[in-house]
Amino acid sequence: MAGLQSLFFLGIIVVIMQLNRDIPFTASWKYTLVIALLMSMLLVFIQVFLQPFDTFASEIDLKALKLSGYGLCVFLTVAGFHFLELILYRKRGKKWFLADEFIFLLSGFLAISVLAFLYHSLVFNTAGIDLSYTLKWAAWYALPFAPLLLPFWAYLRYRFSRITIPDQRYSDEQVLIQGRNADERLRIKWSEFILAKSDSNYLDIYIRREGDSIEKHVFRLTLSTLVDQLPRARQVHRSYLVNTDHISGLSGNTRKGSATVDHYPENVPVSPKHFTALQKHLQSRP
Repeated sequence: MAGLQSLFFLGIIVVIMQLNRDIPFTASWKYTLVIALLMSMLLVFIQVFLQPFDTFASEIDLKALKLSGYGLCVFLTVAGFHFLELILYRKRGKKWFLADEFIFLLSGFLAISVLAFLYHSLVFNTAGIDLSYTLKWAAWYALPFAPLLLPFWAYLRYRFSRITIPDQRYSDEQVLIQGRNADERLRIKWSEFILAKSDSNYLDIYIRREGDSIEKHVFRLTLSTLVDQLPRARQVHRSYLVNTDHISGLSGNTRKGSATVDHYPENVPVSPKHFTALQKHLQSRP
C-alpha cells in the first residue's frame, strides 16, 4: 500500500514538472466546432438512449427533445471557450502549455455543469432555479459525467491539435538567462541563442557571438525554467530548447525525426508534432 502511495505521489510530481511544457493547440475554428459537435452527440446519446439517473421512469412531454438540449450546453461552452483560448494563445506568440490545457478543460467542464444546471432548472424543474440544490446537482449529476467527457474532450483536442511556429527573425531584443547560482547570469540578443540541452539539473546553453564564435555555458537550471526566460524558444524535444531560426533542415520522419541546427555539431531529435510544424515553418520561411 505504501508503495502504491509513493508511486501515486511520484506521478503527481512528474505531471507538475511537465505543466510548463509546450504542447500542440487546436487553433482551427473548423476543428473546434467538430469537437463541440462530437462532445454534444456523446452527451445526447447518453441522455436520450441510456437515460441515466432514472430518467427512463419519468413521464415528460417531448422528453427526447428536451434531453437533447443538454448537448447544446456542451456545444456553446466548447465554442465559447475557444474565443478565450485564442486570445491567450496569440498573446503567448502561438504557444500553448500543458498547464493551460488543464485549466481550460477543468474550467470548461465547470461551465458546462453550470449551463446544464440552469437548463435543467428552467426546463425540468417546475419550481425554477433553486440555488440550494446546486451542491446536490454537482455531486449527483455533474461529477459522474467528468470521467466520460473530460478524457474524450482531451483526446479530441490532442487529435486535432497542431503546433504553429511563427517567423521571429526580425525581432532581436535583449534577453537575460539567470541560473540558480548568483554568478550564473548571461545577457544576450535573442538571435545569439542557438539551443539548450538538458542534462539532469544542468543545462548546456549554446550561443553565437558576433564573428561566429560559439560559446557553451553550463547553468544549474531546468529546461522548464528556461522556457519562462526564453518564451520565443521551442521545446522540440523533452531535452532540447531551440531557437527555430537556427534550424536549417530536417531529416527522418514524424516517428523518428531530427533537425540540423546551425553552429551545433549534432542532430537534435524532434517530437512528432514539432516535426510537422517545423516542416511547414521551413517551407514558408523566406
